[in-house]
Amino acid sequence: MLEATRAHNVSLNAEKLQFKQSKLDFFGHTLTDQGIQQAEDKLEAIRNMKPPSNVKELQTILGMVTYLNR
Repeated sequence: MLEATRAHNVSLNAEKLQFKQSKLDFFGHTLTDQGIQQAEDKLEAIRNMKPPSNVKELQTILGMVTYLNR
């Protein structure tokens, strides 16, 4: 990882670096050795949403689910 950042001229903040992490939250996704998953807080927000009461609310929910399905 450090070699890749150097190769692409990406600078890192030494105070924020963490090594040997088994799980990392990154822009709404959780990166693990098992792969990329959606962050649990995003999934929980969808689980706790009230059912849509009109077409616009349904479209909003479908848009969120479609985004998280990537």
